[in-house]
Amino acid sequence: MLIQEKGEMMDFKNVILVMDLDGTLLSGVGDTSYLRKENEALIKAFIKAGGTFSIATGRSTKNGYKDVKHLPLNFPLHLINGALTLDHNDFKTTIEAHYLDQGFYQDAVSYFNEDKAISVVVINEEGVYDLSHDGVIKSDHGFSYDPVKQEDIPKNDIYKVAFIADKAHCDYLETKLANFSNASDVDFVRSLPRYLETLNQKANKGYAIRASMKRLNLSYKTLVCVGDQMNDETMLKTADLALVPSNADERLKTAYQTLSKSHNDIILEEILDVIKAL
Repeated sequence: MLIQEKGEMMDFKNVILVMDLDGTLLSGVGDTSYLRKENEALIKAFIKAGGTFSIATGRSTKNGYKDVKHLPLNFPLHLINGALTLDHNDFKTTIEAHYLDQGFYQDAVSYFNEDKAISVVVINEEGVYDLSHDGVIKSDHGFSYDPVKQEDIPKNDIYKVAFIADKAHCDYLETKLANFSNASDVDFVRSLPRYLETLNQKANKGYAIRASMKRLNLSYKTLVCVGDQMNDETMLKTADLALVPSNADERLKTAYQTLSKSHNDIILEEILDVIKAL
């Protein structure tokens, strides 16, 4: 098979592999997600063979890297869809951060008070805070959120405000929010049909990964990115090789090379075979 070829370990020293977590690297259904032991072993073998590996996820520091923290990652972690870049050596040191416009945040909270059809998730330096009109928030990402009082949410250094609503309402919100007076420096990302994220315009996975490559003098390497949802598109666009699993959003499957395996398979096996063929 893959890494072993003619009895010797393949050389991946000129390859950077960056993967999304949920729906891509992590297997699972509903509230449960996990890293398959087979994929874990292949990541370790890839790194041992000289490869550079890390993740780019929409998750925050609260739960963003717990599934991969035990791996010998050798490239910065890109969390909150590129809003936060952390050092892979200690999982603590901030390398780069891009915060949401404060005025837009205030507008978003005011809008939440008017629109009973939405719930809101706010992520900042201190944690994840959740606003709901009717109790516990259920996300299609498999997370459950317990609502807090608005006055308990810190007002500074906010990375992201995400709106959770049905798909049709999120479609409406993308247009509505873009017309807010403080929306000029804000980008809108649909990580899932029911999950509309608002971030600083510089906060995207593609920018964050390329910035890390430049900072570490690794721009000469071949960048391979793998993701399954529209919040992964910026990194897929900037990749030298963009791959999407078979469970990916149909728009991505139309635009990028689609793997036969899904996130519930030993997906690294096929990814490394494709890289070998470069």
